[in-house]
Amino acid sequence: MGNNNILFIGAGNMAEAIISGIISSNTYKISQIKTYDINKKRLQYIKKKFNIYNYCFRL
Repeated sequence: MGNNNILFIGAGNMAEAIISGIISSNTYKISQIKTYDINKKRLQYIKKKFNIYNYCFRL
């Protein structure tokens, strides 16, 4: 998909399923997929499973 990136706001089950499909279909490169969530443990899981970049922010 060119040079575009995709950011998932929320790294829950739905994001995980969509990311899995995107990677399987080669729609985006792994380096183009980012996730954001306030749950650091969830982001660690997503990073370990897919090796993608995560953002974590808490107020």
